[in-house]
Amino acid sequence: MTSRAWGLLALCLTACASGGTIGDAGTGPGPTDGAIDATADAGPGERCLGVDCAHLDDVCTVGACDPATGACAPTPRADGTACDDGDACTMDDACAAGTCAGAPLDCSAMDAPCEVGVCNPATGACEATVLGDGDRCDDGDLCTQGDTCIGGACISTPVDCSASSGGCNAGSCDPATGMCTMVPVADGTACDDGDPCTSGDACAGGTCAATPLDCSGLTDACNVGFCDASGRCAAMPVADGTSCDDGDMCTNGDACGGGSCAGTRITTGPCAEVTVDFPSAGDTRVGAGGGAYFWRAGDYVEGTRSTSLPSASSADISLSLDHNGLTCDTQDVELRLNGVAVGSFSIPGGTMNITRSFTFPAVSGPTYTLRYHTTREVGGGCGAAGYSNSGSTVTLRP
Repeated sequence: MTSRAWGLLALCLTACASGGTIGDAGTGPGPTDGAIDATADAGPGERCLGVDCAHLDDVCTVGACDPATGACAPTPRADGTACDDGDACTMDDACAAGTCAGAPLDCSAMDAPCEVGVCNPATGACEATVLGDGDRCDDGDLCTQGDTCIGGACISTPVDCSASSGGCNAGSCDPATGMCTMVPVADGTACDDGDPCTSGDACAGGTCAATPLDCSGLTDACNVGFCDASGRCAAMPVADGTSCDDGDMCTNGDACGGGSCAGTRITTGPCAEVTVDFPSAGDTRVGAGGGAYFWRAGDYVEGTRSTSLPSASSADISLSLDHNGLTCDTQDVELRLNGVAVGSFSIPGGTMNITRSFTFPAVSGPTYTLRYHTTREVGGGCGAAGYSNSGSTVTLRP
């Protein structure tokens, strides 16, 4: 028998002999009675004898007695132990450090610009919740702005790119960046290049192109056709003295002056001019008063002259009148040479002598029939004119 057993036996005998009960009076390493209480002394491994800690059991903890103190304490179950946290909106619940937790149910599949997917804790099912009016949203379009929820819809305003528009380009929002860019309009779209001297303005590759106004029809030896500020063609005279050719073989030293080409007339040789008296007595006259007065359309005076001039391309006339009774109208007259009209003029009231110069395509000679022909009837009551039989001449030049 061990010394501890002998001690217990002696203690029991002593207590029993004295009529006492087993108490907690022992001070040794073992208990002095059969039950351990708060003041009892117990050996190692004996303090948890008969202790029940099940009241501390939980989904992620288990009640256990501390052998050092004999007291119950919760002990975490192994991490990863399946459990139920009681939340219908979590999944894959498992223990971790004595606590049961699960991953929140993912309801993002129900998200929309103005709706958010949330879990209903009563059912554990995902439901779409509509955002309130005025809440910010995102319609996913970089080319809109001010996205706002209204009645469950994401309402926005297109990005304004009008400041980038102009001429042959239109401002457009780039959906990849949300930035305004210049996009050429369709080729052929009408435009205005701002130049009055172009026409047919149309877009081509984002540029307004046009055709310059052609003023070449006004360009000649002494003028240059150009477009003025009003967008009209005009002739600009070249510098006076610029050499030119007036097309007259009977001039030389041709030069520009004020936009006209002229030369010094040659009056010798084949360019010698011929002057004849016309009209004169003996010429045919058709008019009122036996041919004395001309006022009707078709009235005329005509005469034929033989010359040494093989052809004529210009004429200077000097017509003397012996009567001018024109008061409220003019007499319109045409000079004809061999039946060809080569010049015209008007006789106003009060004028007694008319001088004119005409240039025309060459008329073959050397015989020329000259006629002053009235082309329009003088207004009623406005009078008539009569041509003198002397003092009138026609000078013909080749």
